[in-house]
Amino acid sequence: MSAEDAKSPISQVYYALKDAAVYSGFSVCTLRDLIYSGDLPAYRLSGKSGAELRVKLADLDALLEPVIPPAIYHARVGRQPSPVRRTRGR
Repeated sequence: MSAEDAKSPISQVYYALKDAAVYSGFSVCTLRDLIYSGDLPAYRLSGKSGAELRVKLADLDALLEPVIPPAIYHARVGRQPSPVRRTRGR
């Protein structure tokens, strides 16, 4: 293990609802609604009903969908805009 590996932070997999709300821009109440409706998987730190809920950021990202159909989105992303050259009249 190199010195750089020892300094790198360990990535979190499960996030508290407060942290997930900051990441996603949703409120904690909205996240709770999504969890209780079954749209967002959540996990408890223990089997007790009062234990804090955690969510995965990948599950939050999976809730977001492109506004335009995927075929059009991928066609636009794959195509680069042509550069416009402006010339001054002399």
